[in-house]
Amino acid sequence: MVLAALLVVTAAGSAMGGRCEPRLLSLLIQRAVQSCCYTSRQCRDPPTADWLEGFGGHVGLETFHGIDGLRVPADEYIRMLLRAPAEQITVHSVIKKHRGLSASNPYLQPSTMTYEVTVRPLELADRVMRMAANIAAEWLEDLPRIGECSWWTDTRVTARDGLGCGVGVFLGRFLQEAAQEL
Repeated sequence: MVLAALLVVTAAGSAMGGRCEPRLLSLLIQRAVQSCCYTSRQCRDPPTADWLEGFGGHVGLETFHGIDGLRVPADEYIRMLLRAPAEQITVHSVIKKHRGLSASNPYLQPSTMTYEVTVRPLELADRVMRMAANIAAEWLEDLPRIGECSWWTDTRVTARDGLGCGVGVFLGRFLQEAAQEL
């Protein structure tokens, strides 16, 4: 499974001319890690999301919005993940609702549930690489379309406009073109 995902990411790099900018690859892996954390949380698996977010000394990676969120190059991050041993994590979860009992009873105290979770970094590496392959495929499909849009080349949207009126012109132009297509 890991090899298949790696081959897809490599194929995506080949489709981009056989080279991959290291910062672009880091952004790809960063977004894949963030997506895997999000998916784990949505599937009610926060211990895995917490472990993956903190792997390699990262803090706040799950909610980081920007480039260069990884502390190490992307290929090194994947290698570290592939080499990491499985880990047992003890999870302490507070049960806030008292099933079948009165929720307004002031004498009831929240109860704590403790359980063990095994985190398997090899499986997480597979998930991250598969997610990276999916994101790379989306980028390969979407980036040419973005480049073809006339609102990117609008002379009124320049770097000197900053994030003020330039973005307004950009969004206005985008909405106009979207409305014309409908």
